[in-house]
Order: sequence, then C-alpha cells, then structure tokens
Amino acid sequence: MSKKKLYPYLRDSGPIPPGLTIAETAEFYGVTQQELANRVGYDVSKIEGVMLGNIPITEEIAACLARVLGMDKDFLLRLELNYQKQKADQVNSEKLKLGLPVLKTAAVKELKKRKIIQAGAPLEEIDAVLRFYKAVTVDSLNKLQHNPTSASLRHKRDHQSDRLSLIAWLRLCELKAEKMEIRPYSEEKLCTALSALRSLTVALPKEFLPEMIRICAEVGVAVVCVPEFPSAYVKGAAKWLHKDKAVWLTQDKAMIALNLHENFNDIFWFTFFHEVSHILSGRKRFLSNYSEILSNLTRLDEQEEKRANKFAERLLIPPKHNRKLKKLTLEEDILAFAAEIGIAPGIVVGRLQHEKIIGNNEFNCLKQTFRWREK
Repeated sequence: MSKKKLYPYLRDSGPIPPGLTIAETAEFYGVTQQELANRVGYDVSKIEGVMLGNIPITEEIAACLARVLGMDKDFLLRLELNYQKQKADQVNSEKLKLGLPVLKTAAVKELKKRKIIQAGAPLEEIDAVLRFYKAVTVDSLNKLQHNPTSASLRHKRDHQSDRLSLIAWLRLCELKAEKMEIRPYSEEKLCTALSALRSLTVALPKEFLPEMIRICAEVGVAVVCVPEFPSAYVKGAAKWLHKDKAVWLTQDKAMIALNLHENFNDIFWFTFFHEVSHILSGRKRFLSNYSEILSNLTRLDEQEEKRANKFAERLLIPPKHNRKLKKLTLEEDILAFAAEIGIAPGIVVGRLQHEKIIGNNEFNCLKQTFRWREK
C-alpha cells in the first residue's frame, strides 16, 4: 500500500512556490505540517501559507525552517526571490496579452515600418510599444488618449487625427530634439533672429535647413523635422521641454517640430513662424513633464490661434505691403514683389490664394515643393 502524502494540496503547475521544496523535504523526513509548526513555533495556518506561496519567506522564516529541516537559509531566500519574479512575469504577460489589438493600430504599424518598434514575438512588441509611449500598462496607454496634449499643434482643418499616431510623432520629435545641443532660451535673441530666419525663405532646403537649425539653437529653440504620420494630420508643433532631463541641464528649452504633411514652401514657412509665435507668447502654457505622454488633440484657444496666424502673416508679408499685394495678378509682378520684400515667391502666391485674390490652382509653379530625402 502506498504511503499517504503529508502535503497533498501542493500544485506542480505555474510558478513554483518555495513551499514545494520545503514540503518535499519535510515529507522526506516524515515531519507533518503540525509537527513542523510546533518545532518552528508558528501557527499551522502560517506554515500552510508558506507552503502554498501565500506567505513570503522572510529572513526569519528562512532561518527557522533551515534550522529545523537542515536546509540552507540563503537557498530558501533565493527560491523565494525567483518565485516572486516568476509571479510578476506571469502577471505582466497576462496584462500584455490584453494589448494584442494595439499592434494592429495605424500608429504601431507606422512605428514598425520605421523600425522604431522591432518586429518580434507579439508580447515583445507590446512591451516595446509601452516603453516607447512610456506607459506601464495597455490600460494606461488607452487613458493617455483622454488627456490634453501639452504641445501647441497646428492641425489640418476638417481632419480627425488618430491619437496614438499624433503622440507618436510628437514623441519622435522630442527624442530627436533631446540629442541636439542648444543654448538656454532667450526671448530677446529669438526676436532679434526673426529677420535672419525670414531671409532664409528664398533658399533651397539643403541651404536653409542647417542654418535655420543653427540660428534657433543659438536662441534656445530646437527645430526638428520628422516625417509625418499618415493618420496624424498635424503640420507643426511647439512644445516646452521640461528642465529635469539631464540632457537639458537646468535651463528651459523650446522645441518647434515640423513635417511635410502639406509640402509646399508657403505652408512650411507659415507653420514655422506660427509656432514661433506660440513660443514667444506662451512659455508657461506648454511647459510640461514628458514622463506623461499625452495624446489627445486639444485645440488652443481660438483667439490664440488667430494671433499666431496673424503673427506669421505679418512677419512674412508686413502690412505696409498689403495695398500692393492685392494688385498682383501677373507672374512677373509676383516675382518682382517677392524680390522687393526679400521673400520666396511661393509664399506670396500662398497669401494671394488664401485671400482669394487668385485661384488655388494659379501660379503654383512658383511654389517650391519639398520632399523627404531618402537616407
């Protein structure tokens, strides 16, 4: 007849509690649960809790059991440490499985296409997604979509952005900005630099972009250009970067992020100076800690947006030229006017189209069309 087991309740599936090893050792010596409790000096319920893994093995418990059963105390503590890690890993895996639908979102597909998220096992990909968005769980990632964004966004009219795509683009912009060496922000220096920045509109991207980045870095503004996400209809963004990051030392820095969602030079430059306006007028408003990645597109106050638009409009074509501007209907006149005020002809065309002085299909040949260069 087989010998009756002293500890029949122990499982042998899932994370293995240290209690299984303890029970097997006690059973080997023929020590019952009650006897073990008496020798150790604990209630039998506590011994059962240890066996089942419901009560963690502390230094005291390990020392007592080691003395009674002739086991090594450090060995028991290592078993407990491994058991707790296995339980945590199991819980984490179960939580990650809830995020499988996230892998099918437009944002994650684009991140994988850009190799920001490396292809791998589904749970590995979900973990990488959470790390990218700085979210602890899939649930917290979903909640991020219901918080207001901490950036000023110039959004394409009549288009609804995918929230995760929008915040992914912003995240990539800031990661790029963090690698840049820029001076502390100076409002005075930024104002002084506006004329030099405006003069760059007549140059080609390979000429103006390095100079734009250099000038802005000198005044404390990181200018970054990151390819747009197809489902995030934002043309540009302005954001204040929190000073608690080591790379930023102890000074405030600003970021202006741009893309080519609409690739004409008039829209690019208008967006740039629109965001400059937000930097100049709203320092406190956009100061935030990026440890919370925020993904909801929140429109700014309408008056503030109008103010930024007016700033860009007046800087590019000062009001003193308005009367002459409204009379421009011939290509040669547009070219002469642009040369006279020192600005790209395409910007003049964009303004004329916006004010409906000419049609949207007229003189587009005078606009520069920007394209992303293959690396």
